[in-house]
Amino acid sequence: MKRFLLSLLCAIVSFSAMAEGPKRLINIDPATFRPVQKDALTGVNIDAIGKDRSQRPCARIKLHINRMSREDIDQLVVYPIGGNIELTRKMTSYEGNGLIIEMTAKQPTRFFIRHEKYGDSNEVSLNLEGSKEYYLDGQLDLLLPVTVATNVVGAEVYFDREYKGLTDDNGFKTISEVMPGKHSIMVVYENYAAKQDVEVNNDKISFRLTVNNKPAVAENTPENILPQQLIVPEIKTYKVGDYYNDGKKEGVVFWVTDGGKHGKIVSMVQSSGCLQWTSDMYEAQCFIGVDNENDGAKNMDLVSKSIDWRSKYPAFRWCANLGEGWYLPAIEELKMFTLDESVNDVVNSTLTKFSRQTINALYWSSTESFSKYADVFCAWSVAVNGHRTANSQKGARLYVRAVAAF
Repeated sequence: MKRFLLSLLCAIVSFSAMAEGPKRLINIDPATFRPVQKDALTGVNIDAIGKDRSQRPCARIKLHINRMSREDIDQLVVYPIGGNIELTRKMTSYEGNGLIIEMTAKQPTRFFIRHEKYGDSNEVSLNLEGSKEYYLDGQLDLLLPVTVATNVVGAEVYFDREYKGLTDDNGFKTISEVMPGKHSIMVVYENYAAKQDVEVNNDKISFRLTVNNKPAVAENTPENILPQQLIVPEIKTYKVGDYYNDGKKEGVVFWVTDGGKHGKIVSMVQSSGCLQWTSDMYEAQCFIGVDNENDGAKNMDLVSKSIDWRSKYPAFRWCANLGEGWYLPAIEELKMFTLDESVNDVVNSTLTKFSRQTINALYWSSTESFSKYADVFCAWSVAVNGHRTANSQKGARLYVRAVAAF
């Protein structure tokens, strides 16, 4: 068993945040314009509102810009529009994403703001009264793709405590539509985890995690550190009849592909009693289109789109209740572990080893059929003892085994 020493290193890469075309990234919402408190000044850390050079009264605007960092707000420039309007003060607020502006109070007063990276905001027109203070909200409509680069295949990536998936075959994971600002990244591999707080902006969208691989018995010396080696976790392979348990699904393998890396399992348990394919009399007497003969997951997906399906389809519900990924097998899947004697023997041998009930009954498949003899719509079933398939009326009661892919 190897141990892994994780260290998180940040790497800055350049990124052009400006998309082609005239898209506006800074938007001020004039509908949010409102006085702080009528006839009063409140909650500011600067002196009282002064007058412009012509001794005309000014007004103060506390402009909150969501998603914009304090550093970016520092770089904003305010541009009044039209004559006789003077900007007397512009400063970044001490707390939060705020810009404090004081300018000549007129009705209307027009202005916009500009940032070197994000361009111009929309123009706003406000009715300002002298010696009054107002609130106004805006937003930076900029969402960035963030890439977590590692030397590990299959590492779990968490962004702001939310699971985002696994690193790909090259050790990368890209997270789309991230707001600029402070975030946390955590990468988990086997029993080790590393967490780093990062600042995301249009200049910092890539962060690197290096997993250093060293034997458990070796000393922590430089020659044992292999930071450039891509670590690919070993993928366990299976054969038909093997017991399978990944901590989420437990079953017996009845079919494999890709050298045993992937395949299908049948559940360790079966329904405690016989269940109906459907308990709905109307559904039992019509064809609902669940006719895939090779992939029960597709049949399960169609059934689950039906209104109140859990109450109408007991056999399907039983499979779904085992957990995510379980489904009622299609007829060809069912035949693999029931009518193929070599498969049935090794699967039952494993079930017996774990003191579970063997596969030896009459089972539902998820595949619909039509019986020309009974002139009714049915579903395919398999009788293990009789070594045969049958068209069973969907209201009949048979046993159920679930199937899942791995």
